[in-house]
Amino acid sequence: MAFDPTLAYRLHANVALRPEPFGALAYHYGNRKLVFLKSPRMVTLVRSLGEFGSVDAALVPLDLSTRARANYLSALLSLERSEMIVVQNSSPEPHTPEPQSQAPQSQAPQSPTPQENVDAPTR
Repeated sequence: MAFDPTLAYRLHANVALRPEPFGALAYHYGNRKLVFLKSPRMVTLVRSLGEFGSVDAALVPLDLSTRARANYLSALLSLERSEMIVVQNSSPEPHTPEPQSQAPQSQAPQSPTPQENVDAPTR
């Protein structure tokens, strides 16, 4: 299934975002994937996805060039494939809140954690 920017997406219920100087770390407590969001604007977009009726609508306030928009869509596709974001009308995922004192990097994985870099230019 291809990424469809006309659909509404949201952050998966089992994903925590930890702010970092470069953007944020996204950790999925269900599948134990770790993703680097390497742009503060991408972090803002990912956090706000659930407030919009579509990804297209969420991209409008960023005022992106055609090339930057394509890069953001590619990054969002990667986030969808790693289950960091999901279609809003998808079945609710079970959510087990993690204590605030436990940062994603303090989790000691039992096996290597898949990692991805998600980077989209700011313009």
